[in-house]
Amino acid sequence: QALWALQPRITQLSEVLVRWASGQPLDRSVFDIWTPNDWRLARAIAWSQGILGLLHVRALREPIGPDDWRAYLAAQHASNGARVARMLDLLRQILREMNARGVTPLLLKGSDLVTRVYDDVALRPIGDIDLLVRPEDMPRAGEAVLAAGFASDGGIKRHDVFVLPPNTVAEFLSEHPDNPIKVELHPAVSGRISLLGYDLTATLWQSSTVERWRGHAVRRAALPALALHLLVHATSDMHPRTLRSVRLHDGHLVFAKLSPQDWQWMLAELRRL
Repeated sequence: QALWALQPRITQLSEVLVRWASGQPLDRSVFDIWTPNDWRLARAIAWSQGILGLLHVRALREPIGPDDWRAYLAAQHASNGARVARMLDLLRQILREMNARGVTPLLLKGSDLVTRVYDDVALRPIGDIDLLVRPEDMPRAGEAVLAAGFASDGGIKRHDVFVLPPNTVAEFLSEHPDNPIKVELHPAVSGRISLLGYDLTATLWQSSTVERWRGHAVRRAALPALALHLLVHATSDMHPRTLRSVRLHDGHLVFAKLSPQDWQWMLAELRRL
């Protein structure tokens, strides 16, 4: 009941923080009425929306809020930078083990985005290392993840899940480097949005090319295919109201790079889906 009572204020604070993180002009006076409790709520909101790093950059340009708020943003920016660096090092180890077994996965979601469109990896939190693997390669890919130091956490119909021991939370409401790290191996990228089904698997594979990343072979989907995946993923999250603001920033970075031909290709694929 206490949380529901806070919901209207959480919504108001969220709107201001998301606008601020996106670089939209704001009347600074809007922050004059924020209470100490509002600034504490702002920490949880910014973390849940994945925009701590973006807010840190904004706060450097336009110092707003109490000193402890800005110190929190700076600490979280540094912490997420360390976490992402650790995850990318783990990804390198996974690719080494997969390549040794003849498997070349396709990067998905955060691990693709931070190594493709983000100039500062600390701006983009990564929850899991998501990889698309051909169904016949799933057993060998799983062996590779285990060889890289992960442990099986079972899986669901759509993917296999692995965790990095000890898999315990080091710090809540934080992108701490030692917080749980998971690997999800996906044999397909498909699902439903309400009553509509979609399957992007063939589109992602067919558009992809092999490249060397940190000395290892990996596949990346073509940029318009990545944009299509972001669009479908965001739409899927909007339906149950779980869309994080950082996904909108992902789209902002990716869609800005599309050529007219890319847009035509993507629209044709949407019609096909």
